Amino acid sequence: MDQQDIKAGVERAREYLHNLPALARYHDTPARATIERDLLVRVSGPGGIPKDMVAGIGDSASVPSPGWYLRAALASSVAMFIAMRSAEMELSLEGLEVLVEAESDDRGALGMSPEIPAGPLEMTIIVRYASSNRDDAATREVIDWAIMHSTVRDAIAREVPMSVAVEHGTPADEPMHTGAG
Repeated sequence: MDQQDIKAGVERAREYLHNLPALARYHDTPARATIERDLLVRVSGPGGIPKDMVAGIGDSASVPSPGWYLRAALASSVAMFIAMRSAEMELSLEGLEVLVEAESDDRGALGMSPEIPAGPLEMTIIVRYASSNRDDAATREVIDWAIMHSTVRDAIAREVPMSVAVEHGTPADEPMHTGAG
């Protein structure tokens, strides 16, 4: 696919959504995180790793979208922090699952309206578990603590100062900085 094909795809999408604006807002493919053991988190879509997602502009829907990876990161982070806090509080949660759902409007990402955000309009974190060795209040306390301390939830919910650097030339062979998170 070349730039002309991508340009034509963007133009078609804008025209389509201009004519049918009600179809621009939709429920994104949810991401599901489960704890396999200890802090090993497995993330999937409704039927595994999404392979047949709705094709966007210029793609074949052969891989998950960046937005799905954002939802997967949030689900994974919340599940990991629940597992960590549960261990710390000596609370056993059986069958833990964290699902992240979102709703988006493509008109924002396509720059069709300054009033519509480019990212998700809303996100929902759903925590499910089969059983707990404590009362529901203690379990809810662990879950609430974990959500509030999730590094990904914090980055999404809080306005994080961000800078942008634009460099011209060949990408450097320097390793990227990695840190906690």
